[in-house]
Amino acid sequence: MARQLSLAQEVKVVKKQKLSLVILALLLIATLVIPPLFDGVFNRIEPWVCGMPFLIFWLVAVNIMVAVILFVLWLMDRNQEA
Repeated sequence: MARQLSLAQEVKVVKKQKLSLVILALLLIATLVIPPLFDGVFNRIEPWVCGMPFLIFWLVAVNIMVAVILFVLWLMDRNQEA
């Protein structure tokens, strides 16, 4: 028999998922706005990825990842209201 979660437990699970996605988005954004901490890691020319230096690839990838995370959060919020 499948275990059913109460409404309060479902809300807690959704809130944990949202919180983890928000934290992930903030960490990714931090790599863009706090250059001294991440400059040594990402500011490289040599590993070319998709025809771009690694730093440019990282900037593009982070922007795409944050957009996807925010879209998922929006979908979760919209589904929770319905």
